[in-house]
Amino acid sequence: MTMAQTLNHLLRARPEDKGNDLAAWLNRRPRDPHSMRLKRGIEAALELFNINVKGTSIFRPHLKQEPKTITRAEYRRRVERIRADVDRYYARPSFSGVSPSNSIHLAGIPMRGVPGDATEAAEIFFYLGQDGYLDRLRKCNACGKWFYARVIHKFSCSVACQQKYFRTSKEWKERRAKYMRDYRRLQATRNVR
Repeated sequence: MTMAQTLNHLLRARPEDKGNDLAAWLNRRPRDPHSMRLKRGIEAALELFNINVKGTSIFRPHLKQEPKTITRAEYRRRVERIRADVDRYYARPSFSGVSPSNSIHLAGIPMRGVPGDATEAAEIFFYLGQDGYLDRLRKCNACGKWFYARVIHKFSCSVACQQKYFRTSKEWKERRAKYMRDYRRLQATRNVR
């Protein structure tokens, strides 16, 4: 997808489509330094959703545990670190013409030396942040793969991963152990058909 296509796509796309595009880019695991820096910035920004600043309280119903609390100075330091990682990814808008359907095409010109896909990923990151959907970009609990949560309580990328993660929980292990004890007791008495 070219930069012009991406910009037009972003203007019309649903947050879910944007989030899926960014998750796909993060899962590709690019190894160039620009992409790695952007990924580090995105991960650090997502960590801030699980943190409260001392003296403030934000209601976050999707968190399973109480968020960690940090000082305002530490919060500012983290924001500056994220800003240092992400600020270099921007594209100048450039007018590239009018289509037969009378829509304007914008083409983003990325910074020199920065790969186009990293700039596109940064744009999606900023759009999700502006729209308030950035906290739905998550890593799967079971496999660590990035995904966009369509619903706020989703923490696994698929049903298989959800079940795999649940099977590692203490609650499931206790229930399974009880079931197996009862099953073995029943098999020992031979009161089964």
